[in-house]
Amino acid sequence: MEFTVGRNYANVTVDENSSQRHLSVMVCPDDYQNIRYGGTISLQRATEAEEGYLSYFRKNPLYRERFEDSWVYTSNEKTLAAFVQGDVVYIVMISPKEPLFIKRDACMFDGDFELSRFLIEKTQGTD
Repeated sequence: MEFTVGRNYANVTVDENSSQRHLSVMVCPDDYQNIRYGGTISLQRATEAEEGYLSYFRKNPLYRERFEDSWVYTSNEKTLAAFVQGDVVYIVMISPKEPLFIKRDACMFDGDFELSRFLIEKTQGTD
């Protein structure tokens, strides 16, 4: 998969294996940081992580499965989930061809990873 994600006021195209690019990720409800992209992470690995938090990108990204496909736009109601762990951000994937979508919601920034884990599970319909 390919993703077009904002960095400051430009767009950066990355895939699941890209690294060393920096992307603009929300770190609190009204501020963002440029964080190094580490590729994709499976939903299972994100939920099993000991540290980190769920977030979203500063601007709603685009994605496509293959180079030949048209870009699919995301919205505030359904945007790509970002998982920040240390100084690296990952795009969360349900499967190799399906990213995790979340709603842009400021309640994710209360510093409680358990809340992030709950949001991931809630998004997937599991309790």
